[in-house]
Amino acid sequence: SLKMFVFNLILGMIFILFTIISLPFLILSPTKFLMTFTVGNILILISFLFYYGSKEYYKIIFSESRVWLTISYLFAILFGLIAVVCKQYILSLILACFQIIAVILFLLSFIPGGRSGIEFFKSVFINTFTGLFSGIKEKFTKKFIIIIILI
Repeated sequence: SLKMFVFNLILGMIFILFTIISLPFLILSPTKFLMTFTVGNILILISFLFYYGSKEYYKIIFSESRVWLTISYLFAILFGLIAVVCKQYILSLILACFQIIAVILFLLSFIPGGRSGIEFFKSVFINTFTGLFSGIKEKFTKKFIIIIILI
C-alpha cells in the first residue's frame, strides 16, 4: 500500500511537472496540456487513496467543509477527459483553466488557513465578474436609451 502510494504520487507529480513546463503552450495545444494535467491529477488522487484507505479517504475529501470543492474538482477532471476525447480546442482551453482553479482551491482546503485563501479567491472572482458585467450593463443601458430616443 505504501509502495503504491509513493509510485502513484511520484508518477502523478511527473505528469504535473510536464504540464508546468508546457504551460506556455496551453494556448497552442490545450488538449495535450489538459490530458497530461488530468492524468497527473488522477494519479495523485489515487495515491492518497492508497495512503489513507478508501473509507478514511472518502471521509476526508467529502467532509462537510470540502464536499463542494471535491465535487467541482472531480467534475473538472471528468469533463476534462471528455474534452480531450472529443478534441475540442475551446472547450479544452476553458476546462484546463477551470481544472487549474479547481486544483488550487482543492489543495487550499487541506492547508491550515486555506479557507481564508479560498475566500480571497472567491472575492476576487466575484469582484472581477461583477465589475465586468456592470460595465457591460452600463454600455447596453446607454445604447438602449439612445435607441429609445431615436425611435
